[in-house]
Amino acid sequence: QLEAEGAASLILDLRNNPGGLLDAAVAVCELFLKKGALIVYTKDRSGKEQLRFESSGRNYLSFHPLIVLVNKGSASGSEIVAGAVKDNKRGIIIGKTTFGKASVQTVVPMRDQSALRLTTAEYYTPSGASIHGKGIEPDIEVEYSNTVIDELQEKFGKESPEYEAYVFDKEKRLELLLADSQVQRAIDVIKGIAVWDNL
Repeated sequence: QLEAEGAASLILDLRNNPGGLLDAAVAVCELFLKKGALIVYTKDRSGKEQLRFESSGRNYLSFHPLIVLVNKGSASGSEIVAGAVKDNKRGIIIGKTTFGKASVQTVVPMRDQSALRLTTAEYYTPSGASIHGKGIEPDIEVEYSNTVIDELQEKFGKESPEYEAYVFDKEKRLELLLADSQVQRAIDVIKGIAVWDNL
């Protein structure tokens, strides 16, 4: 739909996204990576490679530039996406270093109807970097600030109904995003690339 409406560039906001299923992260990566591009692979505790995921290229979207926003709350699946985009030089990562959770966990059913969750492997980015305990470092580090939210908190207080009504109002979302320092830097980068491409 965005492409049909003429959108050329894209900002993918993965801030405070704790991730989810590996298959979902791979599916998201396939939107942005061409056929054959390595997305992620896993190694067991002995260092032996187990699983390897490459893009099928079937759902490729040619947004340029692609910006991915991350922060300390970006973990697991969202780190797989950010790492794949960064290592394949497909887009620019902006924000703060991610959480650093790259463990593959297996749930083993027990006889008493409980379950045991075991860490059985670890994710690695296409370049061979381990995310675990380190996270994904952004290409451009930007501290978060939001002038609109600061003014609202000063006026009403963070726990007030007025503050929550404003922050969660869908019609106010664009205003809040445009006051977001990390989003603003992403927009500036997109504008700079557009100027460079037209030289």
